[in-house]
Amino acid sequence: MRLPPWLPLVLAVGSACGGPAGGAGGDDGGSGSGGSSSGASSEAGQASSSGSGSSSGSASTGSGSTGSSTASSSGSPSSSSSSSGSSTSSSSSGSAGSSGSSGDSGTDGSGSGSGSLGGSPDGGGPAGKRVIYYDQTQYDQGTYVSLAPLWNTLDPNTNKPYVTDVMIAAFHLGMMSDSTLIHLNNNAPSDPMFTTLWQETAMLQSRGVTVRLMLGGAGKGSYANALFADWNTFYPAVKQTLTTYKFDGIDLDIEEPVALAQVQQLIDQLSADFGPSFVITLAPVASALVGGKNLSGFDYRQLEQSPEGAKVAWYNTQFYSMLGSLATTANYDSVTSAGFSPKKIVAGMLTNPANGTGYVDVNTVANTVTQLAQAYPGFAGVDAWEYFDANPGGSAHPEQWAALMANAMR
Repeated sequence: MRLPPWLPLVLAVGSACGGPAGGAGGDDGGSGSGGSSSGASSEAGQASSSGSGSSSGSASTGSGSTGSSTASSSGSPSSSSSSSGSSTSSSSSGSAGSSGSSGDSGTDGSGSGSGSLGGSPDGGGPAGKRVIYYDQTQYDQGTYVSLAPLWNTLDPNTNKPYVTDVMIAAFHLGMMSDSTLIHLNNNAPSDPMFTTLWQETAMLQSRGVTVRLMLGGAGKGSYANALFADWNTFYPAVKQTLTTYKFDGIDLDIEEPVALAQVQQLIDQLSADFGPSFVITLAPVASALVGGKNLSGFDYRQLEQSPEGAKVAWYNTQFYSMLGSLATTANYDSVTSAGFSPKKIVAGMLTNPANGTGYVDVNTVANTVTQLAQAYPGFAGVDAWEYFDANPGGSAHPEQWAALMANAMR
């Protein structure tokens, strides 16, 4: 589960207003109450309920910092780089590597025949395979965590970054005390503390890396209590944020019970508003894809088999939190045996034992990834929760994870 550093106080929204039907029931994996998580991706039911500020190693987004500690790394963007609020267009500009490829025919010996958007990565990952970071801890103990190492570390095989995608996390919906409707962790995305972040995401996009907004996670309420309860209020806020900050796509991390019809409506609306190059992904726990514990309340197999399944580029599947593992290929094999194409299953892992339960040493996972890439020619790739302290380099060199995994897939 992907837990925000602080769960902001979200006021209850009113009755549904022009939105989809009410959500279905399901196992939500815990209360979702939370406080500081030291940048961790804790299981939903284990979140603290303190609602306090950061602890050691956590992002300082709740502190009201304005990014005064933003010492830039080598190659950081100049002050002229694109920053927040610069776009008013109706589609996400600066898109990188999202060509809208043809549907997967299921010729890998497993999986459905539903289509796939997103095309091949423009970053330096092996052709057709994703190397993805989630970036939630933008501040570590008050110091901005720069993304510059990602574009300064190039794959010698491609002369491009090893990373193909960066997910900016975690965005949440709800009426805040300052009347804002959407927030990145505990602050509005327009907060000056994020100015350097938006400059750096623009730099990544200029180097061929796709940048997407992650909505949801273990901090519950964004979907059931906000977006799907008051569609006409909250969907425009999502759309405007995607446009303003020039995101190439969105990652829907739904860890609360909602109805399949609601998710389908959201996918259809995003696709209609942003077009075929806009990358839409979801982030289920691995067990949900094989009929086991499911935090989302709807059947991902039904989604994949529906017309909206063709609009989902891939699934950033969480093989951790005791709901999946990449210690061996067994759990991934089970997912493909359940009918999902390996072309649409990105293998998600924890990058540090501090980031959640079920951590497996990244070198062990790299061996598993090599086996998966060999067994499945269409293997979709890997994702990391999360960037700032990713092993093997840890907080000093989190970029090393991308090189390790890219090379493991060759």
